[in-house]
Amino acid sequence: MKQVQLRDVKKGEFIRRKPDAKTTFKRGDYVREDGWNRYSLIEWFGDKEIFLKGTTKVWIGFTF
Repeated sequence: MKQVQLRDVKKGEFIRRKPDAKTTFKRGDYVREDGWNRYSLIEWFGDKEIFLKGTTKVWIGFTF
């Protein structure tokens, strides 16, 4: 498990926001609308979607 910036994660890869987080997200598209540049994160089990900046640190390389 390692920490990287969100901009370095490939589309479709699984991520967590904290190393001990219970929620797992899948990286979605890069959204550019009305001067709002964010990456979409879609919850793996559920219908929640959040948007974060590319400089946000996230965790990858884990098993669940």
